Formats: sequence, C-alpha cells, structure tokens
Amino acid sequence: MWTTNQKAAIDAPCADNIVSAAAGSGKTAVLVQRIISRVLSGEVDIDKLLVVTFTNAAAAEMKSRLMKEIMKELNRGKNPDHLNRQLMLINNASICTIDSFCLNVLRNNFYKIGLDPAVKVGDAAELELLKRDLLNEIIEYYYTLDDKIFLDIVNFYTSRKDTELTDLVLQIFNFSLSLPEGMNDIKKLRDKFSQKEIWQKHFVNKAHLISKKAIGFYEQAIKIVSFSEETEENFRSLHAEKNYFENVVRAENWDDVYKAVGVFEFPRFTPHKSLTPSEKEDVKFYRNSAKELYKSLKNDFSQNSRVLCEDVSKTALVLDKFIEITSSFSEKYTSEKRSKGVVDFSDVEHLTLDLLKNTDGSQSDTAIGLMNKFDEIYVDEFQDCNSVQAEIFRLISRENIGFPNMFRVGDMKQSIYGFRGAEPSHFKAALGKCDSDIKDGLVRNKIILNKNFRSRKSIIDAVNGIFGEIMSENCGDIEYTSDEYLYYNENSYEDVCEDLEHFDFVLIDTEADIPDEVNNENEALGELKAIEAEAIYVANRIKEIVNDENYIVYDKSKSVYRRAKFSDIVILLRSGGEKAAAFNRILSVASIPVYCEMGEGYYDSSEVVFLTNFLKIIDNPYDDVALLSVLRHPVIGFTDDEFVSIRLSKTKGYF
Repeated sequence: MWTTNQKAAIDAPCADNIVSAAAGSGKTAVLVQRIISRVLSGEVDIDKLLVVTFTNAAAAEMKSRLMKEIMKELNRGKNPDHLNRQLMLINNASICTIDSFCLNVLRNNFYKIGLDPAVKVGDAAELELLKRDLLNEIIEYYYTLDDKIFLDIVNFYTSRKDTELTDLVLQIFNFSLSLPEGMNDIKKLRDKFSQKEIWQKHFVNKAHLISKKAIGFYEQAIKIVSFSEETEENFRSLHAEKNYFENVVRAENWDDVYKAVGVFEFPRFTPHKSLTPSEKEDVKFYRNSAKELYKSLKNDFSQNSRVLCEDVSKTALVLDKFIEITSSFSEKYTSEKRSKGVVDFSDVEHLTLDLLKNTDGSQSDTAIGLMNKFDEIYVDEFQDCNSVQAEIFRLISRENIGFPNMFRVGDMKQSIYGFRGAEPSHFKAALGKCDSDIKDGLVRNKIILNKNFRSRKSIIDAVNGIFGEIMSENCGDIEYTSDEYLYYNENSYEDVCEDLEHFDFVLIDTEADIPDEVNNENEALGELKAIEAEAIYVANRIKEIVNDENYIVYDKSKSVYRRAKFSDIVILLRSGGEKAAAFNRILSVASIPVYCEMGEGYYDSSEVVFLTNFLKIIDNPYDDVALLSVLRHPVIGFTDDEFVSIRLSKTKGYF
C-alpha cells in the first residue's frame, strides 16, 4: 500500500524529520498514518502531540480520521485500555491551526503580559476601516508639517492620491507583521540598505544572469545559422553580439559592468535567404529577445558607482520617512485595538512570541512548559510559515535541549502565500541542515515524497518539462532537479484513449481575428477580451471532446469505459471574479451546462436567475427577454438556430 519513502516517513523515529512532499504524493495520508501508528502503538498519548494544520477544516478532518481509526482498533479488541484512554484524551488534543494554538496559549497565560482576559479577535472588516481612518489622520497631520521629504514622497511616489500613499504604508506595515520583531526588524533592514556593497553585489549578479540568458539565446541562433559560405556574415554578426554579453559576465564589480555595458549599437541584421522561413523567424526571435535583455542592462547600469551611492543616500531619506510614518501608524493602531479590547491574528502570533521568549532571545518559562508538554510536534504546509510562526515552533521544540522532536511537511514548489508574509526559506534551511556535511550531533532526517498519485503521466511529464526550464535558484528559490521532479505512479490510472495521453500547451493570439472554427453562437459575442478569447477556445474544445465518439474515459464509479460527458470536464483558473464570470457566460452561450464558483450574490447565480425568469413568464407571458432566457437554458435546450426559425415563421409580434 505504501511506497518505500512513504513507509520511511511513517516509521521514522522521533527526531528532526523534514518531509519534502510534492503535489499528489499522499502527504496528508502519510501524516495521519504516522500519528495513528504512534498513538495506537502506545509510543505517545494523543494529548502529548501538537499537530498544526493550515486550515480548521483540515484539523477537524484529521481529528475525525484519528477517532475512526481508534474505534476500528477497539472493535478488533486490541489493547482496549490504551485505546479507551486515547478516546477520552482526543477532545483535548492540540490538533489545530497556528492561530488556534496561539489563542489557546494567550488565554492560559494572559496575566503574564497584562492582557485583558476578555480580549477577542476583532472583525476583519471593522479593523480594516479602523486602519484606513487612522492612516488618513496621520497623512493629514503630515501635510500640516510642511515636511519637504514627505511632500517629495507625495509628488514622486504617487499620482498625488492619498489612497496610493496609504497603500504603500500598509504594504510596509503588513510586511512587518510577518517579522518576529515587527517594525524593529524593518529598521534593521533599513540599515542594510545604506551598505553600498549589498546593492552593488545584487545588481552585478543580476547583470551576470541577464547576460548569461542572452548568451543562451545567441547560442540557439548560432546553432540554426551554422557556419557556411552563405551564412558567414550572419554567423560572425551573431558571434560579435554574443561576445558583448560575455564581456559583461567577465566584469566583477559595478564600475566594470558599467563600462562593459556602455553603449552598444546592434547592427542591421537580415537572415540569409538560404535559411527556411521557420529558421529565419527563430533567429529573429532569439536575437530580439537578447536585445530586450540589453535594454534591462542599460537601464540598471546607466550610471557609475559614485552617482549610484548618491542616489542611494537620497533614497535612504525617503525610506526613513516611510518607516517613521509606518511606525506612527503601528503605535496608534495598537493603542486603538487595546482600547476597544480586540486583537487581530497577527497580534495573536506576536503576543504569543512575546510570551515564549525572554528579552535575551532565550526560552521563557512558558516556552519550557510547552516544550515539556508536547512529546512531538507536527507541522503541515511548513513552506507557508512566516518568520514569527517558525520562531514559535523553534521555541517550543526540544531541539533547544538536544532532542529535536519536530516533524515538518512541505514543498518549496507549492509556496503560494508570499503575499501574506510566508517565508519558504525556513523550509529550505531545514532541508539544508539535513544535507550539510557539518553535523551538530542531532538526528536529522530528510524524506522525499515525489511519486504522484493524482495525475496522469502526460500531465506529470508536461509539468516537469516546463518547470525544468523555468524554475531555478534565482527564479523560484529552488533548482528543479531530480529530487524535485514529479514521478508517475504506474497504478494510478486505467489505460484510456490516446487523446488523454498528451498535453496541449496552447498560445492564443488575442489580437488576431476570431478563428474560423468558432461557431455562430460565439460570433455574436462581438469584440473579445483576452479571457473571452480563451473561453471561446475552451468552449469549442469541450464540444469537440463531447461530440467525439472515440474520446473515451474510464468511469471509476462503474468500472467501465464510456464516452466523455460535460460533467467529466473541469476548468481551473488562477482566480475567480471577472474571469470566472466570462467563462460562465461564454460556456452558457455555447449551450454547455456549467457550474461555476464565482463568489457571486445569491440572486446572480444561474439557477436563481433561471427560476426568477420562469416566474416572470408565468406572471407575464409577453416578457420575451425572460422567455428566451428560460428556453435557451440547458434544462430546456433551445438553440439559437431554433429561435431564428421561430422568428422567421412570424416576424412581427411577441415571441
């Protein structure tokens, strides 16, 4: 049932265990099975575990699965005393989100930090309004000071709209919430800003990366042209341009790169007529891509290091003012929350951290108490922890006394909460400790779960192919190597038709005319936006699939092969809103039954609109708009051609 690596994760001894679990690798099942195994074997009581999940739903599901497994074992008559004890303890087990855990810690220790025991988590909408009101007051105050730097910020960093300024302040404030020391950490980052070596090293490294990418484009173009008597001029011209970027790579400091970038004139270039039209297009593409990279280089290195340092000094004054405004806002916001007897979730984490850490950074008595309470700590989705959360886990773990007891599960590739302050570098550092040749005497285990049980081989191969090209240390914070690849599980799917065994990567030219294959139903939509062009392509592709007798799918519920149906198809979007609405509208126009989670209002959902229009025509049979809406609904299924025929049969009067 379990793969070798899954079994290793389940059976690993209590230590510093870090599990890198790719998408679809069964990591939740492994995590649950490990906890069940350790509880059922009697190695640990369930209330001695801290299990931190990402959502409340995940915590509830895990607790439910644990109860079911315990009941199964009880029904088998195994170790009833121990299992009955676990059933009694499970309601008090710490299986929860990080927010729930921190709230519980605060409620049990409120008196240690002078917190009102009646404090509650404030309403998010009300707190957002409070933020805006306080920021507007602070901005108004700064206008009265006639502060030159503040006025420069208004003039140069906004289009003179206060909302843009408040948004910038909120960005700094929200970032500070993910840092252990909040605004104090922001001030430390500001100090680093003035160190010109850091700036210069960053941009020199960036110039090297850009130039190496350009060199790669030229190598592809040169490979196409190759050297011959006819293409010699093209060949030498491409080599000369490639050599320019190689000189940039050889430059070691800011001024050397500045000189190497200089001013470069790209000569007129015409691919030789001996090349095929396709080859000519490819050469032009690679060369134009390199020219775009040159523009980026020229933009970054338009001045020498002396001028750069002057600019950095001026910018530092602006940063100081932003930090001053943000600190003032932070203090007022905290004071207002305290006076109202409320906290927000970031307060909960920071107050918990204050409880767990002494002023010198060591464990407090509260932290030591929690460390002694929890024999093992499990953290799911560790790649999406921020620095505050990572520090909380460190303070309550037994690594502090030489006996690490954390079991962390995550995947660098699936870190999607950077906008909330998630810091995947903590997960990366934990993996690095396992790989390091420098041992600290602690037991550290790295376990890789990379066999995918969720997707077909065609999907997995496509994902590996794409991310193998685009994901690297500099783009995604990780090298997409064999350790990061997804591997297909041979027994995941039944054999199906060849159409399901390949992956189509479609680029839609939204500026081009509507393609011929778009049917008359869609032509009536008029001018298209980009997302609508995609939706039309998808609508036609869905019809092709459903109308193709040879397009066969395997129905797991009935264990049979059958033709594809509309309900077999799902469309995934990065976000809902207008995109989902566009797909919903266009698929409906194409007479494709569709269900869409758009977060729409109750009365805007297609089901309610259908019933409302049905009631309208009962009330007024002459309401043509409501009548047509009902008739073309998939429940009834009239087509546009049928509507036209009806209208042509009688061109006047109500429909």
